Amino acid sequence: MQQKEAYFQWGGEISGLGMIAVVIVGLGTYFSHRVIERSHKLRTAERQIAEEVT
Repeated sequence: MQQKEAYFQWGGEISGLGMIAVVIVGLGTYFSHRVIERSHKLRTAERQIAEEVT
């Protein structure tokens, strides 16, 4: 019985760390998507300018 009590004692703290990990991964995914979209827009704009000049 003591082992089950110890498991439940740590269960909340471990799940809290899991939630923090999910938030960190989500933020990393969001910011990497923003960086990729921004660089894609810049390349597209440079290509359009180059086509207009030539």
